[in-house]
Amino acid sequence: MFEVGSVLHDTYRVVRHLGSGGMAQVFEVENLRVHSRLALKVLHLPPNGADELLRRFRREAEIQARLNHPNLVKVLDWN
Repeated sequence: MFEVGSVLHDTYRVVRHLGSGGMAQVFEVENLRVHSRLALKVLHLPPNGADELLRRFRREAEIQARLNHPNLVKVLDWN
């Protein structure tokens, strides 16, 4: 999906592909503004039902962003 070294939205440089599953791929990216390493989850959108999948993803991100625990991924943003 994304090439290693490509830059997304003038902010995130793709470092490497971390893994993929049935619904998404995950990449390690570097925030070029603050020089931090992050994980970027990219959904595979089906031709039908994309709106519902995006709603579920947004809800998951909003709920996860409110949680704080060392064993949970910290959600910083969604788009």
